[in-house]
Parts: sequence; C-alpha cells; structure tokens
Amino acid sequence: MSPRILLVLPAVACSWEVPLDTGGAPVANVIEGTVVLSGLDEPAETWLALYASDDPPPPDGTGRPAGLTAVAAEELAGEPGGLYAGSFAFTGVPDGDWLVTALVDTDHDFHPLVDYRAGATCGDVLGAAVADLETQDLATVSVSGGERRRGVAVVAGSAVPFERPAFRFSSNQVSQTDPGTYAFGLVSVGVYTEDYTLTGPADLSDPKAYDPCDTQFVTMATDADGDGLPDPHPTYGDAVTGAYDIWPRIYLEYVGPIDSEGGVVLEEGESYVSEAIVDPTAWLPASMGGSGSIPVNTVQPQTSLTAIFVPVARHVLPDGSSETLSVAAGDNLPRGKWAVTVVSPTGQTWTLPNGLAEATSTDDSFSAITQGAFLVLE
Repeated sequence: MSPRILLVLPAVACSWEVPLDTGGAPVANVIEGTVVLSGLDEPAETWLALYASDDPPPPDGTGRPAGLTAVAAEELAGEPGGLYAGSFAFTGVPDGDWLVTALVDTDHDFHPLVDYRAGATCGDVLGAAVADLETQDLATVSVSGGERRRGVAVVAGSAVPFERPAFRFSSNQVSQTDPGTYAFGLVSVGVYTEDYTLTGPADLSDPKAYDPCDTQFVTMATDADGDGLPDPHPTYGDAVTGAYDIWPRIYLEYVGPIDSEGGVVLEEGESYVSEAIVDPTAWLPASMGGSGSIPVNTVQPQTSLTAIFVPVARHVLPDGSSETLSVAAGDNLPRGKWAVTVVSPTGQTWTLPNGLAEATSTDDSFSAITQGAFLVLE
C-alpha cells in the first residue's frame, strides 16, 4: 500500500489557524464549483478548504488552508446510496495555483476553530478537486487578475478507515547535547470529554477485538526501491544515520522557554521547526540491529511509538528569510517547550499541546491534563 492510503487530501490539519487579512485591497478572484458526494446514505455538512499548490496539507505537506467554506447538509441534493451534490464558492482568492479539498463530517464533530476538533475522524469522507471525474486525477486550480473560475469539480468518496492518532507522552524530555536522551515516547489515548470523543486506544492483542476506528498510530515503512529495507527519510535522506521513511511523520515546533531563564522568546513571524523520526528497529533485519518483526510496505497499527529527536531545525526569521541550524555544526536549538504533531499516512493529525487540557474528562481512562504537555528540549 502506498504512503497515501487515501486517494485524496484531508481538508484541514489539527493546528489550522484562521487566515487573517493584514490589509491592502482585496483580490477579486473567485473559485466556484460543485462538490459531489458518493456512497453516503444521507448528506452531511461538507467543508471545503483551499491550499496553495506548493504547500499542500498532510500527508503530502504541512500546509494550512488559505480559505474555508462549507455546504450545509440541506443544500446537498441527491439520493441515498447514490450521489449528492451542492454548490460552493471561494471569494477574494489571491492570484496563484490552488488545491481544493473536501471533508464530509459524517459524525458531526468537526469544528475548524477548535484545535482538537479540526481534523477528519474515522468514517468521515474526504475528497478533492479533480481534473477528470472518471480518473479522479487531482487538479490544480489557477486564477489571476480578478478571474471568476467556474465549474471546479470536487469529488468526495473516500471514507477515512482509521481514527486520528490521539496520544500522550510516556516520556517527553530530550537533551540536544546528549544523543543518549534523543528518544521520547508516545502512547495512544482514547479521548472522552463532553464535546469530543475518540474511542480507544485500539485493542491489538486480539484480531477479533481490533477496531480501526479506535485511536492508534498507523505505521508503515516505505520501500519504493524493492530492496526489502525502508527507504531513506524524505527530509534527512542519508544525511542522518538511521533516518528511514517510516510513517507516521512527527513534526516539532518551538513554542517558547519554560521559564525566564534561558530559551528564546519568539518575535512576530519567527519560528523554529524540526522533525523527529520513528525508531526503525522493528522494520530492520537482525543484521542491522533490528528485529525484522514488521515487513515494509505494510500498514501496521501500533498503540505506542518511540520517536527519536533529530538535532536539526529550520529557523524562519522575522523578515521571512530562513536558515538551517544543526547541533553537529555547532548551532544551538532553542531550549524549552516544543509542540509535537503526529501525521498519519491518511493525513490525519494530532498535536500536543491542545485545548483538551482544559476540558473535563468523562471517563477515568482519559486524563485531559496530558493534552497540555510539551516536548522539553534541554
């Protein structure tokens, strides 16, 4: 199975933020079209998102929407088990090349302005603008000069087969000066609050008890060259020993110092981002120090992961320029709190910390306070 388990892109990521108009005359480009839903017994509210084509959303990137619109369930006409269709429009679209994605919220728990609810859950249906209704090849929608682009077709028919990778830390402290501390632990959790529920974690002890709609990590090692080993990591390649192309992706973003002593206070427009990698032991043969217990190119659910911090970061400066920082090259990364985002090959995400830390748990198995934790880098 390819890394993109679904044939379409999810509409939003967990950490989506509302785009802000920072001034200037609005651009008059408009993108209009029809969203078509297939295979549903009844219509559901459908959200459409606009992404820059060179900054796609997970699983193909880390992009955030530049626009968002919704089609209410009652505005979708059709027949149960057949097709439903409704019209949508994005206005004020800047000149450029765009992707349009769709999320059909079948379980009515999506909310674009609540961080922990801004993602597809198991059973939701995903889609995207396509160049051809028969082949369903993804389309890039280009607009410029006040254009009104009509007739964009968005097809949504791929049900999400897994639940989001909700997790807590089992360990969350690493030191950039000590490779022996680079490993940190993630554990799946079920989420039980008054306004949001994700059942789980999945029971992997008994195949008959396993439910793909329980929380879990969807893991998979990609072997495109057919040598029986995971391919090099798409970001680090051969530059970092032991960095392999294994899902899920794990992204880190610096948030700020733990206290007033040390750390970096971010200026407006400034950021530090990095990646951690999944411990490859289970996918490597014994000759390479692994156990060989999981074959490559195979989806394997897990409820715990060991992630390995890589002491390299991209620093975006307030003026928009960027630089690569590496501890091996003598650079220092910011000490303090780093947010951690796990991205499944389905494109589903989960980020710590999130707003659930302030929620009230409705089940003893879920501790909401765990959702306020950071990775701590010393």
